[in-house]
Amino acid sequence: MDTNDLKTPTVEESDFGKCHQFNTPRTFLKINEKTDSDFKFSVEKKINDESSLKYINHNSLLDTYHQLYVSDIMFSQVLGLKKPLSTQRYYLAKFINITIEESNKIYGVAYDEVTTNKELGLSNCFISMKLSSQINPVHNFTPAHELFHLYQNSVMMFKHAWLTEGLAQWSGSIFEEGTGEEEELPDNKKKLLEVMSSSYDASKFWTRLFKLVDQNNEFSVPNYLDTITYLNNEAVLKDNKAYGVTFIKVLFDELSKESDHVSEIKGWNRYGWKEKDQKDPALNPYIWNAVKRAVAKSIPYEQQSEELRRCMEIEL
Repeated sequence: MDTNDLKTPTVEESDFGKCHQFNTPRTFLKINEKTDSDFKFSVEKKINDESSLKYINHNSLLDTYHQLYVSDIMFSQVLGLKKPLSTQRYYLAKFINITIEESNKIYGVAYDEVTTNKELGLSNCFISMKLSSQINPVHNFTPAHELFHLYQNSVMMFKHAWLTEGLAQWSGSIFEEGTGEEEELPDNKKKLLEVMSSSYDASKFWTRLFKLVDQNNEFSVPNYLDTITYLNNEAVLKDNKAYGVTFIKVLFDELSKESDHVSEIKGWNRYGWKEKDQKDPALNPYIWNAVKRAVAKSIPYEQQSEELRRCMEIEL
């Protein structure tokens, strides 16, 4: 479960390129197996003694790290996406901070600005996500889901749920058995707008689209990666089945270009859009144009199925 609608730190458009310092102190947890890892775990200090750490399950943290480590390699090496810390937007960030929050609910949230705190200072900036202490990564792909959001945030400003949540939900098919649920593509504007008004459920649209663009549903797993397991010896990668593995980079590239295009024609800071603009349904036609370009670049018109053609002919 994702709570990407939780309030994020307010940042003025003119602040693009800065690392924003907050006063919330943190305790960093030393659980990473690799010293060169992009990931660091922390808890917010609510009181000044070790009772603030009583809810931390270190086995769960290690399993979360394993899921994030595998996810990061899959997203960057198999899907070919740019690592968030290597992108222009996040050039000031030195690591990805995962804050574990005490909770009775299961949730995660990805933030989109570069921040730090008073204790670390401006030389140790980071991008971050927050995970509930109740998440069991062996049975829940919320950590990978939130990491995928960071990949999205690093190259585009669109935050329309059918796009961001739908694709992040699709990313779970990389780790779970099978290729995920799908449904027939919309063949008219009304049906397409229904997809665009949805959220997680839009993953069925994306899975179907990916399948019609490229019917190859297998991917090659980097050597040794399929041997990484959780502490109970269960594999992090359940199989090597998913649609869209080669298409997703083309789609991200077109969405990134379209995000820049919108910034230019609207006169907005490239990575400083107001939150309401990032989710404005009026920008869906731009997203749709990027999707159609990505499809056209990936499969010639004469090779497209009738279902795919009808969908791509829809105008907004």
